Amino acid sequence: MGNGKFTYLDIQAVLKNLLQEEVSIRNLSEILETMAQFAPVTHNVWFLSEKVRERLGSQICAQYVDQDRVMRVVTISQPLAQSILEHRFEPSDGSRPYVAFSPNEGHKWITAVSDQMAAMKSRNMIPIIMCPAEIRPLVKNATQREMPGLVVLSVSEIAAAGSAVKLEIVGEIHND
Repeated sequence: MGNGKFTYLDIQAVLKNLLQEEVSIRNLSEILETMAQFAPVTHNVWFLSEKVRERLGSQICAQYVDQDRVMRVVTISQPLAQSILEHRFEPSDGSRPYVAFSPNEGHKWITAVSDQMAAMKSRNMIPIIMCPAEIRPLVKNATQREMPGLVVLSVSEIAAAGSAVKLEIVGEIHND
């Protein structure tokens, strides 16, 4: 359990995580309030970063909607989401959690994501993956090297945007 206080390094790490995914940190009061809300629970910067993203969901989603407030996304199939969770690895040093797929599974994963993202780009859509909150950072981390500009949003972030965003699901990523 956390002691309710954050160090400057904790705050800096959360801000850095947000900036790495091009999330504006202008709303510092919301960011700090969210961190304070979860301080009694944890000081895990990866968990805190996700909670802040959820709080900023409306702000994050606003940058990806078209003029009609529609955001087009691909989802991850339930079996694939389960596989990602089963392959989750959290380093004991507190560094970023990641998906520990075998080389073959990793290749299938990247191919499946690449195919869906290419299909979106060919239709002049911003490549966006929507997935459950518990796997969002894993999906982002598992695609970062091959597809650094890929947007990965959680269902919770999109839900936070409410009626400001009209969601359209245009595809699904499978692990076959």
